[in-house]
Amino acid sequence: MDNRDDLRRRAAALLGRGALLAFFGAQLWLPLSYYLGDYPWDERFSWRMFSTVRGLECEVRAQRTAAPGEASAPCPGGAGRCAPLRLSGELHMVWVNLLKRGRREVLHELARTQCLTPDGTRRDRALYVSLSCPAPTAPHAPVLVQGGDVNLCEQVRP
Repeated sequence: MDNRDDLRRRAAALLGRGALLAFFGAQLWLPLSYYLGDYPWDERFSWRMFSTVRGLECEVRAQRTAAPGEASAPCPGGAGRCAPLRLSGELHMVWVNLLKRGRREVLHELARTQCLTPDGTRRDRALYVSLSCPAPTAPHAPVLVQGGDVNLCEQVRP
């Protein structure tokens, strides 16, 4: 009987140590994945007290195929006419702010909502978004994250 109780105590202690090791390992691994990664503007898992990009804001310019009668200019590459896209009219401000923080996932979701119907079929539309973010280190020169000459509707998968 003592042998079984001793084994249970050891197993519980081992399980507890393993859980603590997994917990603290994740606490270290998540921030390290940001610091060792190659995309400095997505700092969701960083130690923000060491952030160099927290106060920086990316510049976002979006345009899509113009509706008939809408004020427009030639689209990049000369493929039709494009009008500026007011992001705050298409997305919730939280998503607009995340886009201004350089989140590529928001950019891809914007392309999905603009280029696909709710049932997943393609709309006859073009979407061009330029995303330029300041470098995380001084002198914070702009870095082009997404060029405005690429039609994102051609890259969206249903």
